[in-house]
Amino acid sequence: MRFPIDSIRLFFIYTSFITLGSPVVLYVSLAMMMKIRTYFRKKNHPALFD
Repeated sequence: MRFPIDSIRLFFIYTSFITLGSPVVLYVSLAMMMKIRTYFRKKNHPALFD
């Protein structure tokens, strides 16, 4: 069971990027979804002085 060192190193690099990058992607997607929801709410129910 001799794995090449390069593949193990790449595996740990990719898993660290996925682990550290997934909260950022989740945050951005949730923020964009909230912006879109408020945009559609304002479009359907416009305020009097907006």
